[in-house]
Amino acid sequence: MSRLISGLLFSLACLATLSLPLIASGPSFWTVATTVDLLKGTSEGVYVSLGGQVTPGPALTNRMSTTPAQVWSIARAQDGTLWAGTGSDGRVIRLRPDQAAEETVFDAPEANIFAIAIEGSRVFAASSPDGKVYVIEGDAPARVFFDPTENYIWAMAVDRAGRLWVGAGNPAVIYRVAADGTSQVVHRPSATHVVSLQVDEQGLMMAGTESPGRLYRFGADDQPFVLLDSGLAELRAIAVGAANV
Repeated sequence: MSRLISGLLFSLACLATLSLPLIASGPSFWTVATTVDLLKGTSEGVYVSLGGQVTPGPALTNRMSTTPAQVWSIARAQDGTLWAGTGSDGRVIRLRPDQAAEETVFDAPEANIFAIAIEGSRVFAASSPDGKVYVIEGDAPARVFFDPTENYIWAMAVDRAGRLWVGAGNPAVIYRVAADGTSQVVHRPSATHVVSLQVDEQGLMMAGTESPGRLYRFGADDQPFVLLDSGLAELRAIAVGAANV
């Protein structure tokens, strides 16, 4: 009898042990009812649209072996090479498609590289404060290409004629610089800074300003037209499709 009881107790203990994983792996339920609830979470590998739709996000790969305080600007060359400008240490970094880690091509005396533009084999890098535009050509050392009087250069873009447009402040001014480095003032907006430049689908240059935040488009005669007076402090980025505003 005692053996029977002992065997029964042992069997019950084994069943209880085997049932533990089943209990621990049971489903859990929670409710996300508002946008505020959703934003409390951390999205990993997914994209959440403004309408709340969750879709798979792009695959992300860290290409950098160093950790600069900021990466202020980035541009992609036709051969797939990435050029980036950093903050606090003022470096111009090059990442080739077949390169495992980044390469510091230029270490500027200034603290920040806020803008990078590419025209053919030329890479332009704009530093701040004491704003200057440097040009990097092949393996030659970087040299000063354009030295305006303004302290800050926030934006650069190359138009279809191959000319470099430079947006600076304080106060706001837009320069156009030819291939030989000669420059002219295109416009002095009533603003503190020019913070963005972009060529639209029609080949016309667009500019965004700060204080106030306005969007300009320049005609073939270089005359500016205010497309948008946002009422905001600044227009930091411009999308190409904004030409249809």
